[in-house]
Amino acid sequence: MKIILLGATGQVGQALLQQALAEPAITQITAPTRQPLPLHDKLCNPVIDFAQLPTEAEWWQADALLSALGTTRRQAGSLAAFRAVDLAINLACAHAARQHGTLRYGLVSALGANAKSWVPYPQIKGELELAVHQLDFEQLVLIRPALLDAPNRPEPRPMEALGLWLSRRVSRLLPARYRPVTPSAVAATLLAAIQHDIPGVQIIESEQIQTRNKPDNNPPQTRLQRPV
Repeated sequence: MKIILLGATGQVGQALLQQALAEPAITQITAPTRQPLPLHDKLCNPVIDFAQLPTEAEWWQADALLSALGTTRRQAGSLAAFRAVDLAINLACAHAARQHGTLRYGLVSALGANAKSWVPYPQIKGELELAVHQLDFEQLVLIRPALLDAPNRPEPRPMEALGLWLSRRVSRLLPARYRPVTPSAVAATLLAAIQHDIPGVQIIESEQIQTRNKPDNNPPQTRLQRPV
């Protein structure tokens, strides 16, 4: 299986890359980035400018496209810049892969993704879900993690850090959907789902990530539906 991986330098993206490199069934990973990644026999690493996406490149043809590409409004500098990355660039990449014959797409979305939300972050994630649904991938996997339990982020995220600190302390009192999840668990869930050729739309909510990554537990049935 050959995959394209977007966002390989982020927390979930790094976990996806390491797990994909260790997975015998995956023979090639194409991971376009702005800065070079460490060399590996299975890794193809085009260094590109995402603002000038090389949509005609042959490496867009693969068995599956996985996207953990995203930023925050603070990192991006404005809401418009945030939308440009999380929506426009992600969608442009999905278009390029689909036009080159890639049939499966897995997206790291977000808890509460909803195009009708009045909160920008889940609204934009929801808009992206709807937009990629229109591209008619044969298999579309949307994974919606809660807060990431990733304390060693290279850039500070004060509000996220506060939310994570609070949620850790009341984790057992929170419904499973709202408990923090690790980048490794998110990556493992998405990677497992995309390797099973299940046609249609699969939405994996955050509580399912936790259940699927518990030992000796059978994974629950994933909802098949149109994203909202």
